[in-house]
Amino acid sequence: RVLMIVFLYGKDAYRVKQNADRIVKEYLAKNPNGMGVLRVDLAEGEEKFEKFANAVKTASFFNEKKLIIVKNVFSQAEKILRDIKKYDLVGDKETILAVCENASQAEMAKTSKKLLAQLTAKPSVAKAFNPLAGKQLENWIAKETKTLGLEIEPPAIKQLVLYAGDDVWRLSQEIIKLANHSFGYDRRLIKTADVELLVTKPASQNIFETIDALGRRDKGKAITLLSRHLAAGDDPHYLFSMFVYQFRNLLRVKDLAAAAGPGGAAAIAQKTGLHPFAVKKMLEQSRQFELGELKQKFSRLAEADIQIKNGLIDITDLLYQIALS
Repeated sequence: RVLMIVFLYGKDAYRVKQNADRIVKEYLAKNPNGMGVLRVDLAEGEEKFEKFANAVKTASFFNEKKLIIVKNVFSQAEKILRDIKKYDLVGDKETILAVCENASQAEMAKTSKKLLAQLTAKPSVAKAFNPLAGKQLENWIAKETKTLGLEIEPPAIKQLVLYAGDDVWRLSQEIIKLANHSFGYDRRLIKTADVELLVTKPASQNIFETIDALGRRDKGKAITLLSRHLAAGDDPHYLFSMFVYQFRNLLRVKDLAAAAGPGGAAAIAQKTGLHPFAVKKMLEQSRQFELGELKQKFSRLAEADIQIKNGLIDITDLLYQIALS
């Protein structure tokens, strides 16, 4: 029987999505009415899993294969394993199951080694998309530019990386902006001067990248980014307020997660007023901490805030302590 499971995973969320979209495009080329396509995110609640399960077990009415793009399957690992076996999704030639997960193998293994083994075992096709860097990133920029019918000179590529970093989501948007500019002047080569003109230079390190490193407990990156903030002249009091903001939200999300249960991101977002995307990220980050530990950290931050205002503590030293804790 024909292989029907494709597993796309890795920390590079843009390329995971890009390849999932390519699968949809290829499917629609063969099935133009598109009635057999379903996209579902299992992190959005129990009703989404029911929608997925119904699609799996229901026969197609259009004499065409079904294509199911499913995200965050590890939030429902046991149920997914059950249905893969129950409905023979590995061998079912009438259903194409494209599984997308924005996580590393190590992160997924912590949740379910059995599901990871199932999705990466042959005959399934598993493709990893890890963050690009160095020459790989530069080659990707050149390739993305070429898909738009343009070329980009090597110095312009390096300048683009210098300004936009390794965030392929942003890089893709900057490439489109540069392409539109070139088309407007009927040119087919993007030059360094175009990057200088159109791409915003990094005035200061993005604070959200720094607090994300804190939430992931990536001490090395947190220290590096904090040092860049201070070297750029960013206000230490502002940095402290953002550190407090991060741990306050981690504590709120962790506290609500136990009551919300699996797939409760939507309910947590509604209660906290945080964006659903931010909640999903914080749910992942909060697994690095015990609830009691987060309560202690936030309590210490509240005490430190009083000490700062009374001039009893050096705020720069405190910021490094927080990054190292």
